[in-house]
Amino acid sequence: MFGNGPLSVWWGQSCGNHKAQGRPISCLHLKDIDGAKLKGARERKLNFHGGSGRRICADGQDAIDFATILKHLQEAHFDRWVVVEQEVLEGGEQSLQPLVNASAGPEYLQGLGIQNQHCMSEPKFDLEKTFRVSLLDEITDIRVNRPEVIEEEAQRRQRRPKLTRDGKLVLAAIDHPARAVTKILDDDLAMGDRHQFLGRARRVLEDPNLDGVLGSTDILEELLILSSIERKQTGKSFLDGRVLSGSMNRGGLAGTAFEMEDTFTGISAARLAALRCDAGKMLYRVDSQDPSSGRTITACAQAINSLREHRLAAFVEPLPVVKKGSGYANMKDAASLIRQIGVASALGDSSAHVWLKIPVGDDMARICRATTLPILLLGGPARQNPVDTLRDFANGLAAGPRIRGAIVGRNLLFPGEADPLPMCCALTAMVHEGATVEEAARTLGQTTAAARG
Repeated sequence: MFGNGPLSVWWGQSCGNHKAQGRPISCLHLKDIDGAKLKGARERKLNFHGGSGRRICADGQDAIDFATILKHLQEAHFDRWVVVEQEVLEGGEQSLQPLVNASAGPEYLQGLGIQNQHCMSEPKFDLEKTFRVSLLDEITDIRVNRPEVIEEEAQRRQRRPKLTRDGKLVLAAIDHPARAVTKILDDDLAMGDRHQFLGRARRVLEDPNLDGVLGSTDILEELLILSSIERKQTGKSFLDGRVLSGSMNRGGLAGTAFEMEDTFTGISAARLAALRCDAGKMLYRVDSQDPSSGRTITACAQAINSLREHRLAAFVEPLPVVKKGSGYANMKDAASLIRQIGVASALGDSSAHVWLKIPVGDDMARICRATTLPILLLGGPARQNPVDTLRDFANGLAAGPRIRGAIVGRNLLFPGEADPLPMCCALTAMVHEGATVEEAARTLGQTTAAARG
């Protein structure tokens, strides 16, 4: 193990020795040192133990040249464990909560670009180990030679007697490419890689607390084909007891002139019923200056009625938006969301089977008082730090009993290039087990370690 802190105290160096001596490093321990206190310890000729109590500071705030250390490690293609030590900052727990303290070091490292480079963070997820690329060829062969497998597996699948087991739901959203949304952080086509997209979806279904998926037509059918392949091999299916929901309107393609006209180009209520699915999901976005938003709302009302006729649940996502440049931004202020929740709750012949899907906005407690319908939180664009995502959901879940879970896509499937399963387990622990952010963050680490074996 190489520890930069002791090296600095003893020898006045924080980088270079490990490289010059050529010794292999199996684990790196990172910690910053208060430069002024370190100078005093050297002047008094204190040893490491004598001076260690005088060197507490936040990582990246003082003497250690982390950027140079990490540069050398990256040049050496270092891919082993890194431990970031963050002692309680000046003022202790009275000044900062434990999670904030624990996040200080990693957030500093992310500021150096470490997460984007996948060095000194979670190792890159080796998808081939859990979902071999040749499975895509097998799925294509079945599509060509035995497309009836889709209906056969749908009939074999064991459905839930009720939509929820405990009144709550967490669904993985895997319908983005159907609306031409493929970007994850700096990669414009990340979700356009079907091996990555389908494989990560299959990976998170290893979490028994994940209730199910929200998918576009092609994804739902691919999952059914994959389920049939696995059932033949193992005698069981990863879709048994799961909630299957279909994405119904994907016609408002991102970046187009007709983006606000979210036409129902996806799976219909009749097809969902034929495949023995459990629900249908629809989206309408309201741009007050675009009349096509009104036509989409009308189509959503008709879809809600159709789902009711087939005894299927309806997930309705009402999003107030504002035009920004060539695209649109969601409006998350309480007033905008409250108004659209009122509109969405009243669509169709009945609201008895309707759930709402909304973003985490300002003053969530007030937003929840806009309806008695159950609400699921949406994930939004991918973020750098999965703990930030967990914090957002914790704030939303704490707003009141109206919040019943989440439908999450990008932040669940693509936590950087890391394994998505730990993130899924952390989120479902918050929803189904009442875990705090701190507990969920520990679940994140424990699941990762277990996955590594």
